[in-house]
Amino acid sequence: MYFGRIRLKNYLMVLGLVLLDQIAKIIVFYTFPYNVSIPQNNILSIHTIFNDYGNYMNARWQVGYSQIFYIIINIMMILFLIGSYDSLSMKIKKHNLGKKYDILWCMLNAGILASIFDKVFWGHTLDFISIKNFVIFDIKDFYYVSGICGLIILLFHSEFLEKYRKEL
Repeated sequence: MYFGRIRLKNYLMVLGLVLLDQIAKIIVFYTFPYNVSIPQNNILSIHTIFNDYGNYMNARWQVGYSQIFYIIINIMMILFLIGSYDSLSMKIKKHNLGKKYDILWCMLNAGILASIFDKVFWGHTLDFISIKNFVIFDIKDFYYVSGICGLIILLFHSEFLEKYRKEL
């Protein structure tokens, strides 16, 4: 079943990923103490903190934008991703990269949707995965970074394949 060109299974994958993120946050919230680092190995630890700033820019440089501003930006990003799905997927699917594109598209949308959910229902983000002396993040941040980096690599890869085929 399609909604536009986007398959129902893509929407279900996005909802599943958001659920995974939110269930993990609920488990961490009720299981682990706040602002205490619990090492899991030499690199990773569970360190729960509330990120009330809305995003990394606000937390790092105190830019001062409100949660409402970030909710609006996230909604605009989802609408852009849904609107651009057809044009990007046609370009990428020519090179048999469609399943990878769908997975990365779903991860990026799940990150954005989970971000909206955090801001609306939690009032902040509960970050809990800590990489030693580097960063504390949550599952939705992993979705964001993986989705964006993966889509960029996929787009460059499809451009490379297109140019390579023209040269042959």
